[in-house]
Amino acid sequence: MQDQTNSLQTTTLYVKSALGSYKQSPYHLITANLQAVSFITGWWTIQSIQFTGDFDANEDGEYLNTYGQHCIGLSFSSSETFDHYITRISALFPDHQFYQSAVIACARAICTLFDHTFPSSPEAQKQIVPWTSIISYDEAVQRWTALPSCVLIPPSYAEKSPLSIEENLALDEACLYAVATGVLPPLIRFWSCYTPAVVIGKFQSVSHEINIHKAVEQKYHIVRRMTGGGTMIIEPHKTLLYSVILPTSVFSFLTAEQRYVFCDSWVFHSFDHSSVPLYHEPINDLSSPYGKVGGAAAIQWINGSQNALLHHTALSYEASVAAFSSILQSHHEKYIDKTVKSAQKRVAPLSVLYQKVGKRIPSWNMINQQLVNSAQTLIPHHHIFHLTDIPISVQTEMQRLVRTKYSTKQWTYRIP
Repeated sequence: MQDQTNSLQTTTLYVKSALGSYKQSPYHLITANLQAVSFITGWWTIQSIQFTGDFDANEDGEYLNTYGQHCIGLSFSSSETFDHYITRISALFPDHQFYQSAVIACARAICTLFDHTFPSSPEAQKQIVPWTSIISYDEAVQRWTALPSCVLIPPSYAEKSPLSIEENLALDEACLYAVATGVLPPLIRFWSCYTPAVVIGKFQSVSHEINIHKAVEQKYHIVRRMTGGGTMIIEPHKTLLYSVILPTSVFSFLTAEQRYVFCDSWVFHSFDHSSVPLYHEPINDLSSPYGKVGGAAAIQWINGSQNALLHHTALSYEASVAAFSSILQSHHEKYIDKTVKSAQKRVAPLSVLYQKVGKRIPSWNMINQQLVNSAQTLIPHHHIFHLTDIPISVQTEMQRLVRTKYSTKQWTYRIP
């Protein structure tokens, strides 16, 4: 009888509900209501989750709860920290402030399950950290070295055949499919635009993010990319742009945050070599002690055994604060905080960073070449491509995507 009792005790199922809420202006209050089960002390597994709040239940709520279903089955340990919860959950949601607010709400609910306290202001907990604290230099080199080949398209080659912003975004997507299907080897492509542009993330709304009248008046192209994340302003020779496309096998056993850092590792290495303090800011920003320098966005494409990841990054070389303050809507807190002066505090382009550390400011071309040199150092099996070396089938797909997607109002102005 005693053995039977012990057996029953070891299989006892505990069920618990928990709430977590978060509001980040100008977005809505979001509450995560989750139910979890526990078989083992110190572990809870999410069984169900529902998001509620002061948002449109039919539109925003439907998307939010669809993504929330990806959390079901996740197990969390009492030994994990609030930041660990954030990192694990955020990988399941689009990289957009509305959805990331839901991530924080969910992480707070998990803390409640364990009777843990959580930071009252997650933004205050954000810290810039050396990239090697996320993935070691040796491991990054080992993974790059494991690539049998990698195409490198330097910026000087891209400049000889300039593409529009719509063509560049379409080429990213066409190359993503080409790498996944083996038409192209893994690649790193530097690119630039000959016209200024405002690029919004896949899950953003043009009218919510951009003062359309001001953008058109100042001749900025308004486009939507296929990845998530926030709005970025691109200006010729004021922004450094590159895309990394790799098969997902390269990222085996890496977390979402480690994937971001690995894709930018050769960039971090370049600035380390120059003694310029460029750090990783979770989960996808590149920052300095003086402010944000740039950001990345990524998306995976999977079709059975064919798969690849697109990671593209924008680094600010010289920030046009006037453009930020006039083109981005006034609620856009990452760049403007009611005044232009605040924008200057939040954004620290590379030209400012070099000045702050007492170094001569290199030209836009010089920094691009510095990054190319670093990529060549860390990636031994690379070979140089011109844009014209890209297979005709990929170029044809790019033009088709420009025609049917990236130059259309249906794509750019859609309501996510």
